[in-house]
Amino acid sequence: SDWTKISGTDFSFDAALYGGSVEVSWQGWIENGKGSVRLYDSTNHRAVDSSELSVDSGVRSSFYSKPISIWRGQNQYYLEGKNPWGEMTVSGPRLRIVTR
Repeated sequence: SDWTKISGTDFSFDAALYGGSVEVSWQGWIENGKGSVRLYDSTNHRAVDSSELSVDSGVRSSFYSKPISIWRGQNQYYLEGKNPWGEMTVSGPRLRIVTR
């Protein structure tokens, strides 16, 4: 199946607002336990490197990314999902920002 924008997930982010060295990851839940999610940078027209995560448990499952590659600047993002088995619900998505 193809990647589909998850409505209502648009946000902007600029790592420079958090100081010099920033590590960004993301996390959330896939309610039905099947499917894949990723962050999409709509400013630069690219999937965010290392942001794609998949679960296949059949029950509500959390996901946690490793550090992701955020490009410089005030960019616009949204979540994309795909599930070859049908509908998918993502809840509680959030960025985790660690400054050093």
